[in-house]
Amino acid sequence: MSPWKDRLKALMLGINGTYDPAHRRSLQSVIMYEAQRCVKSKLPTLRPFQRKIAFYDQAVALLESLEFVPPHHQAEVMWRTATSRDAMDPDIAWKRSRLLEKELSNLAEKIKPFVGEGLLTHQQACDAMVQDMYENSQKEAGEESKSGEKPANWEHAHNNVMLVFRLYYKFSEPDPDFPPAKPAIPIVVPAEKPPKMDPQASFLVHNNATKVPLAASSPLRMPNQSKLTFVGGALAAPDPIAERSRVLKEVRDHLDLLKEFEGVIPEEDIQSRKRELFDALPPAPPPFEGKKAKLV
Repeated sequence: MSPWKDRLKALMLGINGTYDPAHRRSLQSVIMYEAQRCVKSKLPTLRPFQRKIAFYDQAVALLESLEFVPPHHQAEVMWRTATSRDAMDPDIAWKRSRLLEKELSNLAEKIKPFVGEGLLTHQQACDAMVQDMYENSQKEAGEESKSGEKPANWEHAHNNVMLVFRLYYKFSEPDPDFPPAKPAIPIVVPAEKPPKMDPQASFLVHNNATKVPLAASSPLRMPNQSKLTFVGGALAAPDPIAERSRVLKEVRDHLDLLKEFEGVIPEEDIQSRKRELFDALPPAPPPFEGKKAKLV
């Protein structure tokens, strides 16, 4: 397990030892913050749409790597809202991630009165700050009589950046000892902007308004033929022959996986996906025009 996951797991699971779905938005903020750290060094070399896709791919991969979050709850983490249950697209995820720094700066200021000459740890100072925020919210609502110890999940319901602050900061400054970011997957981006920036069924597939959680290896995730990858810190186009072989293998693998979904997914959806897979096939190579081998 990576140092990042070790720290996150210890902070999230606490004494109960299990993931709480009430932490959905807080975990979403952590995932987006870490994804930004993973791609930060590459952003200057990427076009705007490539930055969003690289960031989003890292966010998805980071979430999928958290074995302590059950798969059916992983799908929920990337929802836009718990009401709509629609998966965020790269544009929305990117915009949300850009707002995190501002709120972290606000929390860094708010915690200063609770830092007392080394008497408190960072987590204890955060607890004191959250308690103060809770009591102030009760006063503003005219319910001072109900103040007291904050409810267990109050901070997750009222400030989804607090978990990021607890994890990455040490009092009012970023934690200098926090491990450097390590991309969860190679940073790969398309050469051209897709016609639609969508989640590519990473987690949710809409089937007659029914949302079905799927793993990242779902047969409903289409192969991408137009990707570039970082080689030695620079963008390099894949070898055409190797790329064609890779796409053919992906299509075969997806077709095999589709067979496992027969009887689970409606037949018309299966056939539709097969047509999309066939459309994703690369064109046949041109006929060989060199000299024919001479039989001896």
